[in-house]
Amino acid sequence: MTSLLILDDDPDCGALIAKFAARLGKSAAYFSDPTAFVAAAIAGGRDVDVIVDMQMPRLDGIDVIEQLFEKNFDGRIFLMSGGGRSMLEAGRRVLGGSEGLISGVLPKPFGQNDLKRLLEGEGKVRPTLWETPVFSKADPEPQFDVDSLFENLCPAFQPKIAAGSRRIVGYEVLARLDKADGSALGAEELLGRLKMAGRSDDATWQLSRKAIDWSIENLASDQSLAINFEPDTISNIDLVDQVCAYALDSGLEPEQFVFEITEHQNLPRRLDILRKITKLRTKGFGVAIDDFGVGFSSLQQLSSFPFSEIKIDREFVSRMLEDPIALSVVRAAIQMGSSAGMSCTAEGVEDEETALALEAMGCSALQGFWVSKPLMSEEASAFAMSYQPPANVCEAEQGDGGPDKAAGGYHVAIVDDEAAVRQTLVRGLSRLGFSCRPFCSGKDFLESLESEHFDCCLLDFRMPQIDGLDTLKAIPSNHRGMPVLIFTSHADLKLAVDVMSEGAVDLIEKPSTMKAIAERINERVIASRGLRFKLRLATESKKSLENLTPREREVAALTAEGKSSKEVALVLGLSHRTVEVHRANILKKTNTRNATELTRLYEQASFSD
Repeated sequence: MTSLLILDDDPDCGALIAKFAARLGKSAAYFSDPTAFVAAAIAGGRDVDVIVDMQMPRLDGIDVIEQLFEKNFDGRIFLMSGGGRSMLEAGRRVLGGSEGLISGVLPKPFGQNDLKRLLEGEGKVRPTLWETPVFSKADPEPQFDVDSLFENLCPAFQPKIAAGSRRIVGYEVLARLDKADGSALGAEELLGRLKMAGRSDDATWQLSRKAIDWSIENLASDQSLAINFEPDTISNIDLVDQVCAYALDSGLEPEQFVFEITEHQNLPRRLDILRKITKLRTKGFGVAIDDFGVGFSSLQQLSSFPFSEIKIDREFVSRMLEDPIALSVVRAAIQMGSSAGMSCTAEGVEDEETALALEAMGCSALQGFWVSKPLMSEEASAFAMSYQPPANVCEAEQGDGGPDKAAGGYHVAIVDDEAAVRQTLVRGLSRLGFSCRPFCSGKDFLESLESEHFDCCLLDFRMPQIDGLDTLKAIPSNHRGMPVLIFTSHADLKLAVDVMSEGAVDLIEKPSTMKAIAERINERVIASRGLRFKLRLATESKKSLENLTPREREVAALTAEGKSSKEVALVLGLSHRTVEVHRANILKKTNTRNATELTRLYEQASFSD
């Protein structure tokens, strides 16, 4: 059994982690002395996981972990800190970047379930801003055949879907190459090799031509094809003209073709390039700034060139539900795009919860493995024919009777007995994109819920006849998922406890700036939608498990704990063959493909517990 070693200057924190670990079936040992900690970790090797606090007086957690690296420690390493997730992410980048040397992070304060998720995770690190280049000047020159590269260069297509309707609106074209041994050569390595050979422009032309040929039979009239252009490639005016002419001659409309400017180089602020991009836009072609927020995809470029689309880098999208700073970057990018008349696409969307949050913020389109991985030509054609948009949980909950939201905003009920306050809130929030409905009393608001749906309610606490607390208690059960924010000039601890116990999600003191109110509404609606989605998923997962027989439930539960078929057979006193039959029936009944998906189903089902 893998044991857990803890390094922290706080004995109480160390004891708490050890207690949680024991409940999870792990032995644990606490250390305050880094020398003894490192020695124990090296002695344990692969049979040991370690958790190291980053911030300790007179003790640097980063230095301790670097000592483990130097001594070739083979176990998993987790970072812990009370300095916020941004501090932990910075530490992870410093200590390993994209190489996966740090298996996970644990922000303080945390609970037993947080530790459980950390220890049971796969320990893979998301892509970061600090990736190592494929080739550096110190690397030996790789041996490869340029002609062979071109012969096998082919496009892969990653679908992009509209937020809300979730229909396919386009495909991003990515470079792929098949090696002689049958393994795929990644885009970064391919780009590095072609650059070294001085053939990146030729490769862009070949890739564009093959992708356009595919689009003739597969691209709908309301869909677009986007191809990556390096800044030095978009500077090749003749190449750009050649690609445009080929696209138009093949039957594509200008608005169906998008030039994506990548972040690997700075786009020169030359008049001829500005002229070319401007003319592309005036002719109807799209020009997108790719990987916005990293590399050279900067605010300066955004303000200097007439882009039609912002593509938010996966670095921020993948962390936005966990990292407030990443969430702020995503929200700011969407707001900038909206105010500038540009569409906004989020890259790296990996799950439904992230999709819901992006849709709630007004993002235009979604792209990532949650929609589909990049597909080779035949796979992409089959995907286009068979694709069914995934259901939008929030739209389904709202129903047909719900009102349309303003672009990027929500439908907000404002309940306050003072007319001046109502008018100020309606005017200010409407300017920020919200759709507002004012009510002068809690009674009027409650009556409206019979026929109207709100994304959020801003509720005054002190009102005559029926006050905010009584109004809160009287909200019908079918509207309990609506986040209610109490708005009052008489906030105190007792009031906060009373309203929170009745279902309010926040308390805002008067006076408050309109920007601060809008930010609180956005945050609470996004959190509420994510929670509703998880609860709905938990209900559906439980229904899947209810179809199992009592014996199948026993086998499934042990499998979800990570036990092999042989271990399950030993625990239940069954033959290995019998367990295999049960597992096959379980996977069929729960519509899962393997033990990993079954484990995920159990985790989803346990959320509401």
